[in-house]
Amino acid sequence: MKSIVRIVLSMFLVLPAVSAFAQEPENHVFTLSTFKMHFNRVAEYLEFYEKELKPQVAQNEFVLSQRVMTHAWGPDWSLIIISEYKDMAAIQASQKRATEIAEKRTPDKAKRDEMSARFADAFLGHTDAIVLENAKLRK
Repeated sequence: MKSIVRIVLSMFLVLPAVSAFAQEPENHVFTLSTFKMHFNRVAEYLEFYEKELKPQVAQNEFVLSQRVMTHAWGPDWSLIIISEYKDMAAIQASQKRATEIAEKRTPDKAKRDEMSARFADAFLGHTDAIVLENAKLRK
C-alpha cells in the first residue's frame, strides 16, 4: 500500500514537469544562447559564423530557423543566437547531426579544435536556455 501511495505522489510531482514540455503540434521549442564577448571581436566572429557555421546550420534538417542578433543597447551581452526546433527530440538530434556535419566539412580534428579555440579569448561568458513557444499568443 505504501508503495502505491509513493507512486501516486511521484506522479503528482512528475506530471507538471511533463506537461510543461508537452506541446501542441504548432508549438515549437527554441534555444537561446547569449554570449558576452569583447566588443571589438564581434564583427570578426560574425564573419567566421557566416563563413563556417551558417552553412553547417543550413545543412542541419533539425534546425527550423536561426536568428543571430548583435548588441544594440545594455551592458549584459554582445550576441544572441535563437534557434528554432520542432520539439525537444529535435534539439537532441540536432546536436548529433551538427557533429556529423562538422566532421564531414572539416575531417581534420586538429583543425576543428583550432577553429573552436579561435575565439576562446573573445568570449567572457555565455548562457543557454530552452524556451517553449505559446502559439496561442503568436502575433
